[in-house]
Order: sequence, then C-alpha cells, then structure tokens
Amino acid sequence: MRLPKKRQEKIVLKSFLYGLLSDLIAGLSLLIMLSFYHYDSSEKFYAVAAITLACVCSYLFNIKISFKRLEMDIRYKKRTALVIAVLTAPYLLFIPVDSFF
Repeated sequence: MRLPKKRQEKIVLKSFLYGLLSDLIAGLSLLIMLSFYHYDSSEKFYAVAAITLACVCSYLFNIKISFKRLEMDIRYKKRTALVIAVLTAPYLLFIPVDSFF
C-alpha cells in the first residue's frame, strides 16, 4: 500500500517536529537535573536518563499522534516508532561540556 505524497510529508513532518520536542524535553530535564545535583563529567547517569526520556517521549509521540491515522498493523507502527526513537535519540548529550571550555 502506497500513501499519497502529501500524506507522507505530513506524517514525516509530524514525526520530525515531535522528535525535536522530545529532544528539547530531554535537554531541559538534563539541565534541571544538573542544576539540582552535583554532576561529575565522568558520570553518564544523568545523560543516560535524559536520552532514555527522549526515546520514550519520541516513541509515545509517534505511536499516539504521528501514526494515529496511518492504516498499518499496530505491530509495524510500534516497530517503526521504536526504530525512529532509538536512531534519533540525542546522543550528543553524552559529550561533556567541560571539553569545550
């Protein structure tokens, strides 16, 4: 089954925008965690927590919003959302800011 080009563009745009939103949520959560807790740049726990939050948000946004009206088996929707969430996670949060200054 092939979708019309306009519909494909709409789904990709939604997925992209909600991916950016999930990355923003992860960045803000990392900033909040770092402002309240002592952070050593060798520790990666906070970055892993923020990246995991971004993956979960991206997955849920894609399943619940972006792929909602897509006529596809739920198994493929979940698999596609999971692949998108893992591949587009903000892995740059692992880089310590101390290395830039």
